Parts: sequence; structure tokens; C-alpha cells
Amino acid sequence: MNFDLTDEQRMLREMVREFSEKEIKPRAAEIDRTDEFPWDLWKRMADLGLLGMTLPPEYGGSGMDTGRIGIGCQALGLAQAAMEDSARYAKQRVAFGQPVGDFQAIQFKLADMSAGIEAARWRLRHAAWLKDQGRPIIREAAEAKLLAADLAVKVTSQALQIHGAYGYSTDFPIERMYRDAKVYQIWEGTSEIQRMVIGRQLLKEY
Repeated sequence: MNFDLTDEQRMLREMVREFSEKEIKPRAAEIDRTDEFPWDLWKRMADLGLLGMTLPPEYGGSGMDTGRIGIGCQALGLAQAAMEDSARYAKQRVAFGQPVGDFQAIQFKLADMSAGIEAARWRLRHAAWLKDQGRPIIREAAEAKLLAADLAVKVTSQALQIHGAYGYSTDFPIERMYRDAKVYQIWEGTSEIQRMVIGRQLLKEY
């Protein structure tokens, strides 16, 4: 059982990360503020083949699956970004004569973020691996989505705490991440629905 990404998957991940960092991130606050759909970015994503990833090949897509695993991956990415921003901020922000990252309380928050992110990442990869094997993933996908969604809310909340009052400012992206995180507990089945699905599957299995 190998959950490592293939070379193709790693290349895709790096391409998406580079596109996000260079083209989406600099405009994210503006898009949020104006509430205008970025059609130019949409077209660019189409040119890169990203829009067809959710469709099976017979319908012109790339065959990569969506659903709860896909939403869970989005939530995980948000949590990862919030943790990275918090770590960078903690090294720069000085209080009482030293970076706040030197304080144990901040280090504990970052440690909990990292541990949760890695746990959710492996649950998501396991669910995706099972799907690739053609095996049932009802419970596994629900668990992966539940973990990642709840994690996104927890991590962005702690990230805002690390940023302090600046976290509420639109000068920092964490306030937007904090708002965005909640939706992952709602769409593609609420966290309550995921728990119902998991509970029912467990009763069937045991």
C-alpha cells in the first residue's frame, strides 16, 4: 500500500501551486471584495486542463474524481495555507522583545496544526487510493471530508489567534481564510451528515 504521489501527480501539484501563487493569490482579496467572477483566470485554468479533472475521460475530462475526497482536499489546502502564513507571521511579529514564534503557546498551536494536517492528508490519500483500487469508499470518503473540513475551521481559527488583532484586518489573508473555512463543513454534505454516514456504515460493518 503506497500513498506516495506519482511523478505525474507531483508535477500536477506543483503546476497548480505555481499557478495559485502567481496568478490567484495576488488577486484573491480583490476578487473577494468585488465579488466579480474572474473569467480570465477561469479561462487560464481551462487552458491548463484543470477544469476537466472532475470529469471521466469518456466525457472529455481527465478522470480524476471529485465528491467528498475533492472537497476534503480543498479544505486541507486551506488549512495548509493558514498554517504556513501563521508560521511566517510568527517569525516576523515581535512582542516583548522577541518573535512571537519563540513563545511556547504559539509553537504548540503550530504543532497541533501540523499534526492535524498530516493526519487529514493521509486519510484523504487512503480514501483516494481505495477508490483507485475500485473498492467501496462510502465511510472512508466521509471520514476524510469530515476530518479535513473540521480541521480547516480549527486551523484558521488558531491562525487568526496567532495573528491577533491583525488577523481581522484585510491587510492579511487570514480573515478571508477564516470565513472561507466554514463552507467546507456545509457543502458536499454537512459535517453532521458525514457523521451520520459514518455511523450507519459502522453499524453495517460490525
